[in-house]
Amino acid sequence: MPLAIQNGNSISAFFEGVTGPAPTTTTTTTTTTTTTTTTTTTTAAPLAIGDALQGGYVVQLDPGNRSGTIAFTPGQIAIWGSNTQSPTQWEDKNNGRANCYYYQFYTGHSSIVNNAMAKAFWYGVLDGNTTVLNSVYADWYLPAVNELKWFYDNRAVMPNWTNTTWWSSTSYEVNPTVNAAYAYNNSGEQIEAKANAYSLVYYRKFNLDTLIIGQSVDNALVYRVDSATTGAALNPSFRGVISNNAVTSAQDWASDNTLDITGATSSTDGWINAQAIETALPATTGGANNFVNSMDPANSGGSGLILGAYALGYSDWFIPGSDEYAALWANRINLKFIPEFPIGADYWASNQTGATTANAWNRSTQAITSTTKTNFLEFVAARKIS
Repeated sequence: MPLAIQNGNSISAFFEGVTGPAPTTTTTTTTTTTTTTTTTTTTAAPLAIGDALQGGYVVQLDPGNRSGTIAFTPGQIAIWGSNTQSPTQWEDKNNGRANCYYYQFYTGHSSIVNNAMAKAFWYGVLDGNTTVLNSVYADWYLPAVNELKWFYDNRAVMPNWTNTTWWSSTSYEVNPTVNAAYAYNNSGEQIEAKANAYSLVYYRKFNLDTLIIGQSVDNALVYRVDSATTGAALNPSFRGVISNNAVTSAQDWASDNTLDITGATSSTDGWINAQAIETALPATTGGANNFVNSMDPANSGGSGLILGAYALGYSDWFIPGSDEYAALWANRINLKFIPEFPIGADYWASNQTGATTANAWNRSTQAITSTTKTNFLEFVAARKIS
């Protein structure tokens, strides 16, 4: 049976409640000696700093005032993070997403650690430690110090600013042996000990007119934009079977690794392969590319999340084609895609190269190689946005 797209409208949550202010309508009437012409023009309304939008308040706007950054305060207080490491990768003063990404890379890829850097990175991302999504968005991050300055500079119009100290994601770079990071309070920029517990503000990017790379749609992050409202998105936490953020079980390619699925050969669109595989395979569980009931924990012995037919309210999950991994890798910071964990693992692509072989992507070299379908490799979950 072919896969179904739940409700047939997976982009609905992206636009729900995000249209901003009501558009302005201008009517112009021109009258000549013989005719009267009426022209009506509708113009999208711009946003303003401090406007409520998509789970928070607008803290920064790009030219045109229809895209920018949202600030959300979850009411959390936490220490900054590890006091024992200070790599230059999280000393960036302008890119909080990069700081949070590399912090996860170096400190263990765990969402259960109670510090600001981990909390921000994993907020809204479903993983093996929770079955309850704590946000409808999965693209939050802890702002870099110069991004946090927007919150400070606009504090007079930001409803969620309070007179407290707010952590940034930027580690103090002048002396890496000093366990300190940048913060802001009513007095301006501060340098504080990482062991101190301060307030957290999370940021996310938005665009009211088009999908953008890294933007959250139903807790998956957009990695391919085909049009303003269509593309494909990756759930950053699915890695085979997930248990306490560790891959506990890789998978072979399919439940029948000798079946020649001639329709599953697209290197650029894993959804095409998913449909061919679903049509060819019987309704049994097992294998990374078996899409029948295998992601629902109730149908997988409760062992965890396995890529398959139904999760997070949708039934259009698929494994990317081999060429799609290039986009995942190039945009890995914005996608929260950490293939470095576990080190050296290969990942299944959904396109086969023969009756008993399929393509795989190597995270160390980014090379695509043909490998036997019976090998047990990791895999990631993507879905269509339409």
